[in-house]
Amino acid sequence: MYLIKLISKTRNYYSIGEDHAGNLSTLIHSDTLFSALCNNIRLLEGKEVLKEFLAAVQDSLKTGDGWFKLSSCFHYIDIYKDQKQLSSLFFLPAPLKRFTFTEEAQSYLEGNPKLFKKVEYLSSNTARKLQKGEPLSFNAFYLLDDSHLLDDKDLEILGWKKWVQKKIPHEHDTEFIAIKEKIKLLRQVEEQRVRIKRCGFNISEAKSEPFTRSKLYLTRSNYFIRSEDARLIHELVPGFYFLLDPSGLKEAHVSILKAAIKLLTDNGIGGERSLGAGLFDDVVIEPLEKEPNLNDLFSNGEESNHREFMNLSLVYPATPKIDMKHVKFYSLLDRTGYCYSLDSKTQRFLDVKFIKEGSVFTGKIKGKLVQVASKEFARTHHEVYKNGIGFYMNIGPNQAEEGEI
Repeated sequence: MYLIKLISKTRNYYSIGEDHAGNLSTLIHSDTLFSALCNNIRLLEGKEVLKEFLAAVQDSLKTGDGWFKLSSCFHYIDIYKDQKQLSSLFFLPAPLKRFTFTEEAQSYLEGNPKLFKKVEYLSSNTARKLQKGEPLSFNAFYLLDDSHLLDDKDLEILGWKKWVQKKIPHEHDTEFIAIKEKIKLLRQVEEQRVRIKRCGFNISEAKSEPFTRSKLYLTRSNYFIRSEDARLIHELVPGFYFLLDPSGLKEAHVSILKAAIKLLTDNGIGGERSLGAGLFDDVVIEPLEKEPNLNDLFSNGEESNHREFMNLSLVYPATPKIDMKHVKFYSLLDRTGYCYSLDSKTQRFLDVKFIKEGSVFTGKIKGKLVQVASKEFARTHHEVYKNGIGFYMNIGPNQAEEGEI
């Protein structure tokens, strides 16, 4: 399994649609990522090699547990202390299950229920506690940018441990308030633009029409913490990462896939790429074993019959009547939009619904690639596939069996 970090330092804004209303996504879904990689394979190797790759991915689903898996892109943060990289925090989607909290955290939660509703992502250390069935800590100190839930180990890395030890509510500590105000990982910006409507070739008949476009920025944050007579400067640099398990693929196909991943640096992901959106400063591919903060999450009790699993990718059940029996809690994501093709002008693809990341399963279902091109487009040009293959992580004991629900 591989960990791929998409490094965003200067190239740090994205235009990736989420729904019919035109809202932006704060993550890069696995179907968008897979489509970008397939387009890159087509550019690098040609149409026939892409067909062979897609066939190899589908063949991998016919094997046992070793099928091709690609996660969605989630957030990570490189933490610098006095200009030296101290560590990295990795975040995962918050699963749709009941969490067990410490007594102190539960008491705080009851008095601040709306605060927890903002949580969309968990740090890997928080997910590790969830996986082991341990109670989670929670108060205002454990929230990063209001939506990312941290653990005690994360607070220590960020230099926030002293406030937790004092047990001072954050609204009464001026130093902590100043730090929190400086931290903003995700920032959505509305840009004003003008559309020119031309009627025929008469320039005098051209009409302008204002409209807005949204962009999502990954923003760097700086703050300092007083330590005796010193001021320790911290910098948070966010980026996207995803996981790849190329099981079932031949080494030749894995090499082609790695080259396509590297091309993301300049070919990008999502919309507005001609205007500089969706690009990256660098791409780092390394074995997951080199990142202990993530590796053990995918090797701890995976095959237990009393475990629940969370999907880290969009999932499309291959056999709904059978697969849906393994789905415990879920939400759906509508996917609609346009096919990008080197062979034709952009055309709409067929609308499709996926099981969204963070859903809870009692068993892993493989899912499948979904063909979304119209019959005419597929016959005239080529088929278009969206990735609905499941990528899962163990998230702890089956609570229903243990009588907690």
